[in-house]
Amino acid sequence: MRNHRSFAVASAAGLMLLAPAAVAATTPVQNGCPAAAELTSVAQLEASGPYQLPAILDDPANGGNGDGWSCAFPLPEAVSGGAGFTIYQFFENNLKAEDRP
Repeated sequence: MRNHRSFAVASAAGLMLLAPAAVAATTPVQNGCPAAAELTSVAQLEASGPYQLPAILDDPANGGNGDGWSCAFPLPEAVSGGAGFTIYQFFENNLKAEDRP
């Protein structure tokens, strides 16, 4: 009986560890960005602040797709240290999306 209970507890714990990963892996991507990131215009980012990295990432010479869009994940305000602008982690919007080839 004790072995059955240990097996059941271990199985349940294993399922709990795998379930979030399975949900995250099946989250549909609509715009080529990870689920937590925002699709943003490269031109708008360059005009509104000191953001040069999105243009570098989007440039086809650097492996980007050159569509003028980038993914931006806003970091917590504590990271900026009162800089007066949001600090982002940028990604190219090249994840395979449901509605894109």
